[in-house]
Amino acid sequence: MKRSAAWTLAALAAAALIGLATLALEAAPLDVRVSIYSLANGTYNVQEFWVDPGELVTVTFANGDPFGQHNIVFELDAGRVVSCDPVGLGNSKKLSFLAPSILADYPYYSSVGADRPNGMTGTLHVGTQPTATPPPSATARATGTARPSLTPPAGSRTPATATASPGVTTSSTAPTRTPSASATGGPGTPSSVPPTETHTLPPSATPPGPGRVYLPDVRRERP
Repeated sequence: MKRSAAWTLAALAAAALIGLATLALEAAPLDVRVSIYSLANGTYNVQEFWVDPGELVTVTFANGDPFGQHNIVFELDAGRVVSCDPVGLGNSKKLSFLAPSILADYPYYSSVGADRPNGMTGTLHVGTQPTATPPPSATARATGTARPSLTPPAGSRTPATATASPGVTTSSTAPTRTPSASATGGPGTPSSVPPTETHTLPPSATPPGPGRVYLPDVRRERP
């Protein structure tokens, strides 16, 4: 009897510990994992990403540039600097740090040679990522708004009216045109019907695609 009660108490204690561990895990901050690598054009593949204040950030930096070594340096709050040593092509380093608690933008860059002034830089945003808004042209295409026609409808042109000077007879009727030999088959054949004028419009330019926002490889996982 006493042994059964002891087993029951032990089982209850184990269940309580499991429940407390589950609550602690759910309350723990997520681990933000970001993969950043240098490119042959002298930039990073990820030039900005967003995290929440106080999150644990793990950055895996790799060098994909065959022309030299690079690294990554994060300038954070209160003078904190997190960086790694330069690595060559195909090598990588891993950095971990807590995101600043102040909502702001923090730079990261390569400190090797002239990498930073040449554009191997990025921005760590602490805060909420803004929602992308498509440009007006994309909205018009989505709602089916038609573009204005470049060709006026038939019969909408109004012939110009000439003002007659004293003693001068004018007419608004277009003069009779004499088509060339190649058009009629014979030289100088008069025609009472003006030739048809063909207006060829240039091909319409393909409108740019809707605005896109590049989302870097940012994953949130439990540590």
